[in-house]
Amino acid sequence: MASHNSDPRLAGLLDSALDAIISVDHSQRVVIYNRAAERIFGWLAEEMIGQPLQRLLPERFRRSHADSIRRFGTTGATMRRMGASRVVYGLRKTGEEFPAEASISHVVTSEGRLFTVILRDVTERHESDQEQMRLAARLSGLLERQEAPKGQALACWDAIDLSQLRSGGALSPCAKEVFINACQEAAVSR
Repeated sequence: MASHNSDPRLAGLLDSALDAIISVDHSQRVVIYNRAAERIFGWLAEEMIGQPLQRLLPERFRRSHADSIRRFGTTGATMRRMGASRVVYGLRKTGEEFPAEASISHVVTSEGRLFTVILRDVTERHESDQEQMRLAARLSGLLERQEAPKGQALACWDAIDLSQLRSGGALSPCAKEVFINACQEAAVSR
């Protein structure tokens, strides 16, 4: 962790976190940047300390983010989840954008107001969700074209537990059979 006046115990705690922990001062310059932040964003702590937080944000969000932070500091709230129920986006050193979940808090210290974000890269989950939606849309289209009675197709569609798929589970035997048959029929009809 980089911060010139940090306690070794605090540094150890911050650097053991799996999520990025980044603190900025009242001018939104980075004062704390842990190892997880280095791994997620690609910038070393030495490269980020003293730099504007905007370096870690896609260009299109920079102005609104800075305004949001200033407003948050005046609300009286000390913490909140960023982006409400939606994903926020970060910017890696390589220029690649990535989806993330984040929460923000602030405290007033003897050195002034300090804002801290805890950020989790959700790229893998986001990609998995996108793949599940593509699979569901494809399966839906195949079921609509299938000649089985509508009741049977709907029963098989209902047998697909999307939450199970998202957690790495598999299709139910009924849904798998319908999906395989529909794929085979689609291949034969080409």
